[in-house]
Amino acid sequence: MGALASLTRLSLQGVSFVAFAGLAQLTALQELSVDGYLSGTSAELAVLAALPRLRLFRWLNRKQPPADADAALPGGPWLASLESLIAVIYILANSLPVLAAATQLQLLGIGGTVTANRVFEVIAWASQCSSLRHVLFSGYETGDLNVLLEAQRGRPDVRFEDRRDFASL
Repeated sequence: MGALASLTRLSLQGVSFVAFAGLAQLTALQELSVDGYLSGTSAELAVLAALPRLRLFRWLNRKQPPADADAALPGGPWLASLESLIAVIYILANSLPVLAAATQLQLLGIGGTVTANRVFEVIAWASQCSSLRHVLFSGYETGDLNVLLEAQRGRPDVRFEDRRDFASL
């Protein structure tokens, strides 16, 4: 793993918890994109706390519904460098208390389909996040996106948009 420790960008596809757990040794990592079938537990996500330079975390979880509906991102110093976060709605909504430490967060991507309540929670938080400049949505019905219009009125400096595909980010 010695040479891998200097990696700054990593994209994983079809990964499992076993592969994800090994990431804690990649402390130089700045961008991590995960497209997999993780169960979405807090234990899987805890590895992020060991990545102090992470600027972008993109997790497109293909497993719905989540195995752990209470799973959340870990707190810790890794949040201080985070500029872009793209994840499924239940992880974001459960993580709102720790995301206050993400003072550099500029882009928030919200994916998945869940009840509107969880979307409203995240939008309310995003409206109060002063560093945020761009909020993307994917996987929502057009009617649900009316919340975007309301959010845009409250924060004209933030770009809210429907995005069907997060894979290119």
